[in-house]
Amino acid sequence: MKKLKLLHLLLVGLWFSFAGCEEDPYVSFTVSSSLVAVNETVTFTNSSVNADHFEWYFGDGTTSTVVSPTHSYSKEGAYIVTLVGYSKSGNKKDDAYQFYLYVLNPRQVTFTNPTYTPIDITIEGYGSRTIPVGGSTTYQVYSSTITLNASTTEKFTNGNPLGLTVTWTGDIELTSSSHTFNLNVGPEFYYLHTTNYSGYTLGPVHSNWGTTYKVTVNCQLPSDGVKYNLGYHYARYGNEMRWYVNTTEYFYAYHGTHFSYPNVNNQSISMTCGGKGLENTNYDSAGEIEGQQQSLFDLSPSQPLIFKKEKSSIDILSDKYLQ
Repeated sequence: MKKLKLLHLLLVGLWFSFAGCEEDPYVSFTVSSSLVAVNETVTFTNSSVNADHFEWYFGDGTTSTVVSPTHSYSKEGAYIVTLVGYSKSGNKKDDAYQFYLYVLNPRQVTFTNPTYTPIDITIEGYGSRTIPVGGSTTYQVYSSTITLNASTTEKFTNGNPLGLTVTWTGDIELTSSSHTFNLNVGPEFYYLHTTNYSGYTLGPVHSNWGTTYKVTVNCQLPSDGVKYNLGYHYARYGNEMRWYVNTTEYFYAYHGTHFSYPNVNNQSISMTCGGKGLENTNYDSAGEIEGQQQSLFDLSPSQPLIFKKEKSSIDILSDKYLQ
């Protein structure tokens, strides 16, 4: 009988000794996102140490014993997620780890590109993208105000900018769950096309010659009948455009005398240098002809002014161009 009591005491002592050697559990976890939409799946990744089984409390009245669960919330609100971890014996636990999760109804914000060139767009806090010509991109945002930075320009084949760089910058107030903004290039700009049938190689090309709005495109346009894209320019009254053949001879055209602007968003002007000299057709953004072709001047001798190549950018963000 004494031996049995001694054996019982020995087993009890060993059990307490084993329990006393257990490491204290330490619970922790990460969340796929701290800001999520209603009904969006959230992934909780358990990174606890010395814990064997767990209890999750998601703050909305639901629980789980899965090691690394997923969960979604059906209502907006701020939720406190708590993880409780137990040692293998169940005698030790850690329940001090909590995380604040915010569930909101997101806003869908779509930007379209009705221009002639790809638009690089950044929404602060939500990333950067490129919108192709005629395309769109949609952001899912969680605030009532977003900050937009976007730009577009034509480019040479080596990637260097050609013509003006047009930019959109500023804060946009969001008043509903869904918005669509057209990133229009306003009528104070035009996009220039040139087709060369003249028998001469043309270049450089200038717009708004002799003014502070002058834009120079240092290019060589072969006489091959191909329509070349020469980027964005200022649509100024009295604009003189020049297509140089050499240092003293050029084709030229004056706004108001030889051509006019369609005066619409995303407007373009197509100029053709052929057997009759320089001809002009105005197009709007949809490619519809806005005016009749006009026979303009042939080569005229003149001494060009000294010029410097300039890179230009202008902020045109306003309600007028976000339609």
